[in-house]
Parts: sequence; structure tokens; C-alpha cells
Amino acid sequence: MKIGFWISFIGSIPMGYLNLIALKIFANDSWSGLLGFVLGVILVEFWVIYFTFWGAEKLLKNTKVLFWIDVFAVVFLAGLAFSCLPNGQNLPTSLPTISATVPPILWGIWFNGLNVMQLSFWAGWNVFLLEKKKIKAEALYFYIIGALLGTAIGMVGFVLLAHYFLFTPSDYVFFALFLLLAVLALINLVWKRWASNSAPR
Repeated sequence: MKIGFWISFIGSIPMGYLNLIALKIFANDSWSGLLGFVLGVILVEFWVIYFTFWGAEKLLKNTKVLFWIDVFAVVFLAGLAFSCLPNGQNLPTSLPTISATVPPILWGIWFNGLNVMQLSFWAGWNVFLLEKKKIKAEALYFYIIGALLGTAIGMVGFVLLAHYFLFTPSDYVFFALFLLLAVLALINLVWKRWASNSAPR
């Protein structure tokens, strides 16, 4: 349980797009919106961890799937960035009104369902932990519960820290941050392709 907690907690603290959406929802709806969104996120994460636990090795060996996961991440994050621009032509998922149109729990399910990057993240950790005999199939549910708690506490901690101590959210700030994440995802994609092409065959 502790292993799952710390992996998920540390993984959820950095500035990811789910944290930024949670921050925007908290600015609009305070605690009710934030907790609903986080609940939606961990509902999806439960099934992601469960299925990647059993199919981790197959996923990591499928380089084509991993490549398209990275491509989708770049496009998705860029789309989120431009959806934040207050120009009257926002995408349907425009962040300024996200929590006013749909219950936050459904947004949590939707956005984490689109979070394909977590497939390779959890698959990699699951393979590593199984090889090191740090987790066993019979303790899978305790491992998942720990991971869900880590995600929830990490996300709430990030939102409170950012909201009260770091900056006041604005549409242009969110645009810049999402665009930064998209650029980082693109750099990661290019680096992986370069490393793959440069590796000895």
C-alpha cells in the first residue's frame, strides 16, 4: 500500500494538466468542485492501474502504441492550451466555464480518461515492481488503494499550494502553462524517436 501511495503521490505533485484543471475548478467552485473532480480522476485511475498491472509487459513492448500515445499527448495538451484563450471562440471544454456546465466528477472522469500518458507510466512501474518482487497479485487492491490516496492527496496539496501561495489563476496563465506542457511532451516525443533510431540494431 505504501509503495503505491508514494509512487502516485510523487507523480501527482508536479505541474501536470490534471492539476491545472483542478486548480481552475477550485478557483471557480472551491472545495465541492475540487473534490468532485479528484474523485472522477481516481475512479479512472483505479481501472488504469488494474489493467496495466496485468498487461504491462505487452504494452511496453508495443512501440507503435507508445508512439501514438505520445503524439496524442502533444495534440491534446496544445488543444487545452488554446481552449483557455478568452477570445469568444473557445473549444467546448473551455476551462473558464468547465465546472459550470457539467458536474466536476464527470470532468474528472473525462479528462483522466483522455490521459493516455498514464498508461506507460503505470505499466513501467508495474513491470519494475513485479520484477523486484515488491508487489504481488494477491496484494493488488491494497497497492491500488495506496495509489489512489497518493493521487488524491497530491492533487489537493498542489491546488492549495498554488492557489494560496504561488499565483492567482488567469486564462493567460493557464494558456502558457498548458502550452509549456505541450512543448515538453513534443520534446519527449522527438527525443524518444531519436533515441530509438540511434540505438544499435
